[in-house]
Amino acid sequence: MPQLAELVLMQQKHHRLPQWRACYGLLGLVETTSFDSEQSTRAVCGGSFLFMLRFVLPEGTPKVVYKPDTKLENAGTFTIMQEDHTVGNLIRMQLHADKHNVFAGYRIPHPLETRLVIKVQTTGVKTPLQSVAHALEDLRSELNTLQTQLDQAFLEARTDTGSNWAM
Repeated sequence: MPQLAELVLMQQKHHRLPQWRACYGLLGLVETTSFDSEQSTRAVCGGSFLFMLRFVLPEGTPKVVYKPDTKLENAGTFTIMQEDHTVGNLIRMQLHADKHNVFAGYRIPHPLETRLVIKVQTTGVKTPLQSVAHALEDLRSELNTLQTQLDQAFLEARTDTGSNWAM
């Protein structure tokens, strides 16, 4: 397997990517080598392991960065690292449900980056930070309710069929 690692290393150096990760077989063995001070992660392997690595936050990188908008009053931009359209759409729709928000939208700057940019503008009753915090708390509540309902449905299905499903 060292030949594979050497090929990956050469390819990553050629494309000037700061880190490489290679997995060998199905065991999920990961090797990491850093070329410079940047803390990004690149993965070279197939299957779900590659997909999972897209969402691993490099050490020392903040998950969320907030930047107030200098041109619009009561507006700001949230950059969330290592997230995709799933989280972006959930937060956007929850922000739209709040009557104190004038605008809420998100974008993924590039398809190969797992960086989510959310823009929020409020009426002034709440700050963008308060609005996003409120939206996240509402989402947490809704997801807890959904989990409770699913657990209850699984228990009912298990008792109705008499099987012993593992939960």
